[in-house]
Amino acid sequence: RFGRFLVDRGVDVVHGHSAHVLQGVEVYDGSPLIYDAGDFVDDYVDYIDRQGVHNKRSALFELTVRDGDLHEIEVVPVHIVDEAATLAEGEVATWVRDTIAERSQPYGTPVEREDGRLTIPLGDSETAGNNGVGE
Repeated sequence: RFGRFLVDRGVDVVHGHSAHVLQGVEVYDGSPLIYDAGDFVDDYVDYIDRQGVHNKRSALFELTVRDGDLHEIEVVPVHIVDEAATLAEGEVATWVRDTIAERSQPYGTPVEREDGRLTIPLGDSETAGNNGVGE
């Protein structure tokens, strides 16, 4: 609710953190609400929660702006190895993309998969916008 409150008052992007594991993304009135991007700097033990979510697997969210409008977010998988974030590959990258897509479903967030990429359309997409979930 707080993320929607912020968007209703002019905020373009809400980027949450603190859960230490990846959460979903909601698109509300064309603005992304990234509920948790996971850890990016992490110097403690690797763990897996009850839902199988790893604290060492995370993502960068690359925002594309076209003509001054939010267009899309590309989810770029990362993996923390020896306390350093690296671009994830193979099974880890697939897991990160799948987890973001799965955890975004309850919000009705559209995701597009092509050539090993995961993107979330924003703004000008007919499928993005106020999805009415949770109202």
